[in-house]
Amino acid sequence: SAPLLLFAIPGFNSVTLVWSEATDPVSYYLAAYGESAGAQTYGNPNIGGKGTTTYTVGNLSGGKTYYFKVRAGNGCKPGDYSNELSAVPFGATVTGQGTGFVEGVLGTTTAKEEIKGSDEEVKSVKTVSQNQEQTPVTGKPAPNVFSAIGNFFQSIFNFFAGLFK
Repeated sequence: SAPLLLFAIPGFNSVTLVWSEATDPVSYYLAAYGESAGAQTYGNPNIGGKGTTTYTVGNLSGGKTYYFKVRAGNGCKPGDYSNELSAVPFGATVTGQGTGFVEGVLGTTTAKEEIKGSDEEVKSVKTVSQNQEQTPVTGKPAPNVFSAIGNFFQSIFNFFAGLFK
């Protein structure tokens, strides 16, 4: 089953995603986001393994609306996407996409379907993909919901404290 995206908590140039676990078999989670509803452009193919339920997407522009979805996957294929939630982080304008996110990496097909070439080339790509599933790419997993909420309020406090310096 698809995970249920419960919260998209805005932070300082970041958004923390909180979701419910998908049913087995699950070996990794993938997150995707975009700047318009229903159009996820950027993906991170591994935001954590089985049991992961939070992830903080960094390097997002303050004041801009982002739309997020997550999905679970295993060694065979990713599952269905979750529901979509939006959030507007606060902070400065930044360039580039979220930390650890790449344009077009949405996990919609297997490596063999995405890559045309010899069996050796496909085997090499699958090996890289499987290694990514075991080791999360860069990013900042949030340890739990309470930590994410605490970070959110700390960011708000720091923002307002900076206004009165």
